[in-house]
Amino acid sequence: TEIGSTNTQIFSILNSSNLPVSLNGLPQLQAGGSSAFSNLTTDCVSPLAAGALCNVAVEFKPVSVGAVTGGVVVNTLNAGNKTVTLFGQGTGQATVSLAPSGAATTDFGLVELNNNKSATFVYSNSGNIAATEVYASISGAGYSITSNTCGVAGATATVGAGKGCSITVKFAPVAVGSG
Repeated sequence: TEIGSTNTQIFSILNSSNLPVSLNGLPQLQAGGSSAFSNLTTDCVSPLAAGALCNVAVEFKPVSVGAVTGGVVVNTLNAGNKTVTLFGQGTGQATVSLAPSGAATTDFGLVELNNNKSATFVYSNSGNIAATEVYASISGAGYSITSNTCGVAGATATVGAGKGCSITVKFAPVAVGSG
């Protein structure tokens, strides 16, 4: 389930005996240390008649990427306690873009020898998980990175969910007609 999304699962409790089962309260949620499982609802009543079933619904709304477990416990007075184990998997996606900042453009235009022109580019992560392995590099004669708030030059970095950073590129032609 995608971070921020909700998935509701419904399961049934069946009294397979030929006698009513007295519930000791309603089924209870055991979150397993996570707030990802919530909003337990049920139509179970006590006693649960012989051969009858009732339904339990649990919402799963992950807050991080990874596996999450929990449980629903049904306490009875005459049939012992039963636990249903809940499993969930939080997933997410980094949604990234690289675009010129403000009035900047990817066209450096005409730049005379012994002069230079710079443009700043914004790297944005509008996704719901961090973008990892972010690496800024540039190629081409006369181009260089003069500022990089995305991380340390020559190393990968992480840009958090909903965060951004900037990279400033300078063009200083090395010959007439280069670039």
